[in-house]
Amino acid sequence: MSPVIQANVSISVSRTEEEICARAVWLDRACEMAAEIVADIHTFVISEAWCETLKAPDGMQTGLRTIELPEKATCYIEGKKQVSALLKAPQDRRIRYLLHQCINGVIQAETYTIPERGFRSFEEYNLFWDEVEKDGCRMYSNPAPEDLRWTDYVPQYPRRRMLFTRNKNFEVRACGKEIRGRGCFMDSYHELYVDCVFDADTVIRSFEITYERAPGKACFDNRVHGEELIGRKAAGMSGRDIVDTLGRSQGCYHLVEITRDLFGLMSEQVGKV
Repeated sequence: MSPVIQANVSISVSRTEEEICARAVWLDRACEMAAEIVADIHTFVISEAWCETLKAPDGMQTGLRTIELPEKATCYIEGKKQVSALLKAPQDRRIRYLLHQCINGVIQAETYTIPERGFRSFEEYNLFWDEVEKDGCRMYSNPAPEDLRWTDYVPQYPRRRMLFTRNKNFEVRACGKEIRGRGCFMDSYHELYVDCVFDADTVIRSFEITYERAPGKACFDNRVHGEELIGRKAAGMSGRDIVDTLGRSQGCYHLVEITRDLFGLMSEQVGKV
């Protein structure tokens, strides 16, 4: 098998007494970019955001860029919509992606800032997310009696500086008339993989899903969605199509994310394999 492309995405979230800081890095053969968001530890209101392109393919400029987000923009769910509205241009696609990764990281790291965020107890925080995620994914739609509460499931060390880490790796390889793709997702709470085989037109011939770590019993049942993708063409498949095919409220955000990222790489490589 000959490698076509490999890409790595890393996200880390740290804190000081009064601030939370998230950094996301994209690295592949032709591109190296980093983005960072700094926010108030209590309100998550963003005080600083930037992106630096260190290495770029043809047509993309290198350099440091300050991102001027709307006043009072937060490093939370609504903040992702504000980033999308600000960075709509095609050339801003990867900057938008990295800032979204930063915000996702802060949301996941919130678990370790419960007192600063104004929650009076772990159970109050659990109930808050039970409501936010009601019918949001397979685990919350199908809770099992043996599932731990979120704050009991997460690593119990009271993190003081480094709050959360996530790494994603994507590989596309040519193997004769086949193309093979792999997506790996590992963070402080989860570990899952997708392994796919495509033909030369990126039509999916097999799609295998593996969960090694996840907070709910139902998460592991997401492997059933692999069959639904067989026969679909990966290149050009929209995010909405991926969400629909992978189950919506009977699916998994993280499975959708690595599938979308992997298919995006496939789309970029059409004609190069």
